[in-house]
Amino acid sequence: MEEFPLYKDGTVKDRYFVYVGESHFPDNPLNIFLITTTTRKMHYKVGGSREKHNIYKFKAGNFGFTEDSILDVDSYYDLKKEYLNCCLSEIETICCCLPEYVLKEIYDLILKSKNISLKIKENIYISYNQAGITGLKRPSRK
Repeated sequence: MEEFPLYKDGTVKDRYFVYVGESHFPDNPLNIFLITTTTRKMHYKVGGSREKHNIYKFKAGNFGFTEDSILDVDSYYDLKKEYLNCCLSEIETICCCLPEYVLKEIYDLILKSKNISLKIKENIYISYNQAGITGLKRPSRK
């Protein structure tokens, strides 16, 4: 999506997003939480700028991914739902729904993230439960 926020370079390429939830507080505007993937693995190697980030790796050919990709849980998007709705016309296809075991592994990484606030973690917890993914550890301050 060329008009997506933080779009860095001018090349058109496939971009995959994982929807992990939305806000559930009625006094606030509705926000959507997305995590995107990257194929730039060099940032996550030892000595790379993101080596300590919480990541999930996808292999090419699995779940609709055409290249090996990294889902960087620590680099998530918190977008107003109205804004996302404006961008939906640029989305060509929805690749797949990830299996529950993968979503639970991603959730565990979300809980470990120091970049995601407790409030957002609670919203994601509620979203997972409303989607029927239960038995998850509740977010806490530790």
